[in-house]
Amino acid sequence: MYRKFLAVLIAAALAACLLAPVAAGAEETMYVYTQNGKGLNVRSAPQVGNNIVGSARYGERVTVAYHLGNGWSAVYWSGSDYCYVQTRFLTYTRPGSASPSPSQSSGSAANDSAATVSELNRIFKTYSRVSRPYRVTVRPARASGWVNLRFAPSKQTEVMGTYRDNAQLTVIAELSGWYQVEDPQTGAVGYMSSQYVFR
Repeated sequence: MYRKFLAVLIAAALAACLLAPVAAGAEETMYVYTQNGKGLNVRSAPQVGNNIVGSARYGERVTVAYHLGNGWSAVYWSGSDYCYVQTRFLTYTRPGSASPSPSQSSGSAANDSAATVSELNRIFKTYSRVSRPYRVTVRPARASGWVNLRFAPSKQTEVMGTYRDNAQLTVIAELSGWYQVEDPQTGAVGYMSSQYVFR
């Protein structure tokens, strides 16, 4: 009985160590890097929603307390305990000057917008809710990479989260080249390219 209790106690202590955030001494300095040169939303929770508490400028230095492993990082922000940013917009080296914003580029923003709406209309016409939701496994192009969960079925729409290799999601609808999926752990619903998941 005593040995069993001791084994459970040791297992619980090890699990607590593994699940605990990175220690304060392991803080990292990173920099904001966005492809369009705009700022990075800082949020009160590690999810996309109505939770923006500020914006970190392109190239701004941030102190990362720890990485959550689900595409988000906890950062110190304006005296708060922790705030959160998407890890994919952080880099260890200070980025060079920002790329031109869409308004400065040679392309027309109106034409880009129309192309996106036209593409979305075409894809949404193929929307088919599945009668029986089923599980799929995320499979990035590279084992060390991730797959984006998007707000709508287009690569031009906002990324809601990222998923690593072997993550499990539930398909609730099928579209041309896309799945509408739900994360069974968080309840987040979004769209993922069908080429990066398998049954």
